[in-house]
Amino acid sequence: MSENFKLNQAEMQELMGKIDIALQETMDALKTDIVQQQIVPKETGNLEGSARAERESENSFYLEYTTPYAERLYRNPQLDFRQDKNKHAQGEWLNPWIEGNRRTWLKKTFAQLLAEQIGGTEEDDD
Repeated sequence: MSENFKLNQAEMQELMGKIDIALQETMDALKTDIVQQQIVPKETGNLEGSARAERESENSFYLEYTTPYAERLYRNPQLDFRQDKNKHAQGEWLNPWIEGNRRTWLKKTFAQLLAEQIGGTEEDDD
């Protein structure tokens, strides 16, 4: 048995717009979570405050730290970072969200924000 389905282009465009909003909101939530986790090296707060969510392409964003020294600190986890202001300060501070214990948080946050955009919960089947 086979069935043919025709996609409603207007509804698909609306859904893509909601995905885009949920991604933007997820990036904002990610920036907040990073600050709350106290993981970015901090002396004056300029590095931590320089985080920017940038659009890479349609429905794709990345997080960028814009200080001139951000990449040097990020790529050198062997440095001895002061921890008096951010108690978990370290290099490669995004790794928990990329491949570590915060990765699940990121997926769940996006799913929750998308469900809010489309007007349901992630458990809804209809």
